[in-house]
Amino acid sequence: MLTALLQLTPVPIQFLAVAGLPLNWFDAVFLASVIYGGYRGKANGLSGEHVPLGQWILIGLAGGTMGDLLGSFLMLILKLSSYWSHMIGTTIWIVVIWGVFAFLKGKGHAQLRDSDWFGKTETPLGIAAGALKSFCILLTVLSLLNGRIYTVEQIRAQRESQIKELGSALFPTVGMINGAVFQTSFVGPYLRAWFGWAMITASPAPARR
Repeated sequence: MLTALLQLTPVPIQFLAVAGLPLNWFDAVFLASVIYGGYRGKANGLSGEHVPLGQWILIGLAGGTMGDLLGSFLMLILKLSSYWSHMIGTTIWIVVIWGVFAFLKGKGHAQLRDSDWFGKTETPLGIAAGALKSFCILLTVLSLLNGRIYTVEQIRAQRESQIKELGSALFPTVGMINGAVFQTSFVGPYLRAWFGWAMITASPAPARR
């Protein structure tokens, strides 16, 4: 299955396996995101990062659980499918948390950000907070991406459909991205195994008609 998925991944987003490890574009994105987050954390310090970090912890680590909870109510009330119920439930949670923290940012966050309240720990803790914030942002994206389960046959059908319509498969479909992230990358399967509890419950992708 892994070999089949690798063959279905468009050439522009393939990396050659290194030392027998399945490395691809997502591994580079993951590493770059965490490093950039640490860099921004160094510039902002913990005073500037701790409020955004709290926001993204609630979104990234609790978003999947709350999305499933709210989604269950939507399934009962609106009779929506499992996928759309969980997606809408997670979106509601993200908007609510975003709104709450937007309100908090206007209530003294700027003053704390410009202070030196954390002293000598500002920079090292800021780096850690920035890296963790970037991880939680990425985890939020992965949670939404985890909403669908695609089989190798479905990914192949998406690729063949693109070749038929466009003459090539240069543009990755959602199924291709899902397979590249969670199955053919190095870090993706570990993230799903360790943080699956923070992701939306996956629903099988519908068959093509």
